[in-house]
Amino acid sequence: MERREKLEKEFVQARSTASNEREALRIMRRAQKICRKLDEDAGCPPTFINPLWAKLEESDTLKQARLPDGWERITLQPPNNGAASWGYSAVRTLAQTRYQYRRRDTGEITDQHPVEEVEVLLAYARKSATENKVDYEVDLLGFIGELQDYLHDEHQYEDLDDEIKDLELDCG
Repeated sequence: MERREKLEKEFVQARSTASNEREALRIMRRAQKICRKLDEDAGCPPTFINPLWAKLEESDTLKQARLPDGWERITLQPPNNGAASWGYSAVRTLAQTRYQYRRRDTGEITDQHPVEEVEVLLAYARKSATENKVDYEVDLLGFIGELQDYLHDEHQYEDLDDEIKDLELDCG
C-alpha cells in the first residue's frame, strides 16, 4: 500500500509540473507576441528580429510559408518515451522539434527550406535567437522574466505581471 501511495503522489506531482510547464509556455508565447507587436508599432524595421521573439518568428514563418509543388515537410521530434510518460517535457519537445524537406519525385531530403527567401528569414531568426541571455529550454521562468523586463523597460507594458506572478507562485 505504501508503494502505491508513493507512486500516486509522484504521478500527481508530475502532472502538476507538466500543467505548470504548459501554462508557462502559453504565457511565454503570449509575451513574445505582445513584444513583437509593440516592437513593430514602435517603428522597428521589417528586417529587425528581436532575439526575445526570434523563435516565434521562426515558427510563424514556417506556418505561413508554402512549399513548392512536389515538396513535403517532415517533422522530426525528439524521441520521447511516450507523451504520457511522467518525464514528458513540452518545453524540450518544442525546442528540439526540427524539420526536413523532401522532394517527392527524387526522394532528395534537405534541412533547408526549398524556397530561398523563406530559408533566409529562418536563418536570420535562428541567428537572432542565439543572442538571448537566457535559453527558454534551460530556464523557462528566467526567459519569461527577460521578456517581462524588456516589456517594462522598452514599452512600459505591465499587463502580464499578474499572470507571471501567479505562474511563479505555482512553480516554485
